[in-house]
Amino acid sequence: MERLDVGDSARGAGSLGGLCLTVLLAVCLLTGTPAAAQIYPRGDEIGYWFYFSTRATVERPLIGIGYVAVPDHGEVEGDLAMDAQPHRRSTVFGVGGMKTSPGKMNIILSVCPGYGVEACSVGGPKVMKGALTIQAPEESARTTWTGTLHVIDKQALKNHLGSEALKQAGLSTLPDSLDLQMICFDNLPVGLGEVGLDPVLAKATWIPKRDTEARQWLKANGIEFSQDEKWVRIWLPPFEQNLTVYRMLRSGIFDAVARDIVGAGPEQAYGVICMQSAVFKHPPQSADGVRDGLAFARNFISALASLPRFKGARFSEPVVVRTHHLEFSIIGPGSSIPGGHRDYWQHVVLSLFYYREFGQSTDEITIDLSVTQSEKAKAPPHSEPPAERFESAPDEESWPLLKAIGTELGTCVNALHQGLLYGG
Repeated sequence: MERLDVGDSARGAGSLGGLCLTVLLAVCLLTGTPAAAQIYPRGDEIGYWFYFSTRATVERPLIGIGYVAVPDHGEVEGDLAMDAQPHRRSTVFGVGGMKTSPGKMNIILSVCPGYGVEACSVGGPKVMKGALTIQAPEESARTTWTGTLHVIDKQALKNHLGSEALKQAGLSTLPDSLDLQMICFDNLPVGLGEVGLDPVLAKATWIPKRDTEARQWLKANGIEFSQDEKWVRIWLPPFEQNLTVYRMLRSGIFDAVARDIVGAGPEQAYGVICMQSAVFKHPPQSADGVRDGLAFARNFISALASLPRFKGARFSEPVVVRTHHLEFSIIGPGSSIPGGHRDYWQHVVLSLFYYREFGQSTDEITIDLSVTQSEKAKAPPHSEPPAERFESAPDEESWPLLKAIGTELGTCVNALHQGLLYGG
């Protein structure tokens, strides 16, 4: 998934710049920060969850996702992105080593000194090494490599991870060694899961005899889920996605869990990265934080409705779909909606997500805006909305509206980074 900056700004006349001063309690600086870490599988590499912990921090480990090639015998190689972004830069490690026998391998982690996976080709200091052994029960789709990695360059590792990441994992200082679990699944690819359309969606499986326990666990933890013929789809907490997956895997009930990998099509979504304080006065995962998100959406939509460019359009109140996933609609004659057609009325439903991306700084959030439904109907501009005559409209007819509202949203929160999402 790639987020591209937009060239035009809504900071001129008729934008929300002035209106949002009354909405926001904090002002953010424009820094042009990059998006969270991105690595990609190459060749025979497959996705693994990486969990680093000590006995004292096993409940809340350091979490990563890596793409690693593990041959039957020979050289192990790949890349690892950590769910931490110190100083607003990505945290990527190179993974190397040797498969010494069918159930054993040695691995070495080294620092990738720049941004993204390309930096791993340069190579930095080696920071951890150790031996892993395999666990692959016959009745399970899960393969787990476990072992202890010894820290061989504490300063380089600490500088790369950042003190905030260590603090989140309950570590005041780096220990001499860390236990590692590397987990992959036969039936489910592990990936970063950046989607732009439903960024908290994941897939899970469990052994049939654990069906009742699995459903009870999901309900007890407030996790919405649905089941089709092959998968159970789950909607992870937007600000604790990866920790929730870890708890599911550690429970012994779930066999496989991975973030869904569904890319947004061209111009289907608009993403904004901003400081958390631009929207939330309380921790986002708290009940007060949920209310903060709804209040911000209401104020933002109200401010949109007052802009001259939307004169004649009608905005709905935001509706809660699930935690931090809201929907609202706009209906009006084409002249009142960016990209609208003369002699037509348009009706567009938009989704608004608040969440934290994989590897994103803890003081930042991502807001994704996407079009859920687009309709139009031929009617005079001064008539009432012809509700009975609306028909589906091509997706591309709603893109100018998506970009216009997304740009206003970025201006409203003083975005660190914003733009249309491209993927596939």
